[in-house]
Amino acid sequence: MTRLIGQGDLVFLERNGAAIERVSVVARMGARRSQVRPMMTDPEEFGRSLVHGSRAQIVERTDDHVDFDWEIPLPLVGVSGQMRLHPSDAVIHVEGRSGALRSGDWYYDSHTYQWGDTAIVGWARFDLKETARLVSNLIEDQPDIGHGLAMATQVMVVRSLRNRIHH
Repeated sequence: MTRLIGQGDLVFLERNGAAIERVSVVARMGARRSQVRPMMTDPEEFGRSLVHGSRAQIVERTDDHVDFDWEIPLPLVGVSGQMRLHPSDAVIHVEGRSGALRSGDWYYDSHTYQWGDTAIVGWARFDLKETARLVSNLIEDQPDIGHGLAMATQVMVVRSLRNRIHH
């Protein structure tokens, strides 16, 4: 697997018939764990990394979770909502609470190689029909487009993290 992710990011799609059960991603970050983990647990910092204009704003912070509002303001396909991040030294869990992707669950862990580089391993379940009407209508008629968008979403997340870490 090390050789594979040395060439790029890996995405795995687990299906049950036409339905997506889980989308998983593995990506090398090109950075040490001490640089990667803080970015994974800071919704505001991460929110700025997705696309131009995207944002996240913390609305509540407790010892066991961080609630945040988020928005990706794109024409025709813009989305927003609220999520809850459960920080951890092991697996980080992000759950949709309201708005777009409200029933989604995302899990992220990190793996440190013996030479110090870190990879992120993520897996998620989310329904792209809970996004913009245009996307929902498109994937209603063409489920394979939804599969491609789900995989692209996971790749976008890890690449955004990697880009933010290096800039």
